[in-house]
Amino acid sequence: MPARWHLAGRRQDKDQLIFVTRKDVVDVATKTMQNIPQKHIGVYHDGHVYHYSNTEDRVVRQTVDAFYKRFQRAYRGDQGLFFGDVPGAELKLTVDFAAESVPHSHAFKLRNQGTKWLAQRSDVRGEQEFLVGAEVNQPRKRFHGLGFPVSDYYGPMYEAAKYLPIIDHWAYLVALLK
Repeated sequence: MPARWHLAGRRQDKDQLIFVTRKDVVDVATKTMQNIPQKHIGVYHDGHVYHYSNTEDRVVRQTVDAFYKRFQRAYRGDQGLFFGDVPGAELKLTVDFAAESVPHSHAFKLRNQGTKWLAQRSDVRGEQEFLVGAEVNQPRKRFHGLGFPVSDYYGPMYEAAKYLPIIDHWAYLVALLK
C-alpha cells in the first residue's frame, strides 16, 4: 500500500466500511470526522471497494488504489482512507421459516391506491393506515418495484422505540431500511 494513504483501522480479515475524505478533517483518536461535502463511503471486501458512482449512476468495484486516486483527483486537499466496522456485523442472523420462535404475530391489510400501496394492522382496532411504498418503474435505470419517495410520504412516522419490546433490536434495523 502506498505510504500516502492513511489506513486507520484497516483489517484484512473482515469486510469493513471505507471512507475517503481530507486527512485534516478526521480525528482518528476519537473516531470522528467533520461534516464536509467532500467525503465518500464504500464497502471494502477482499481487496476491493464497492461504492455507488454518481457519474456512472451505478455501484462500481475498484481496487483500493483506484478508489483512492479517483477521489484524490475529484476532491480538494490531501485525501486519506479510513476504515470502520459495519454496524451489527457481529450479529448472527437465523431465519425461522415456520415462525415458531416469533413471540407476537401481526396481521396487516394491504390496499392499492393507484400506484401507492398502503397497509394497516388488521389485528388491532383503530390502527392508522400507513404508506408502504409507491410503484416505481424506471427501465433506463433498471429499477422496478416499490420506492418510498419523501415527497409522497404522509401518515404516522415509524418509531423504532415503540416496537423495541415487540421485535427487539430488529426495530432499529427496520428504521434504517426506510
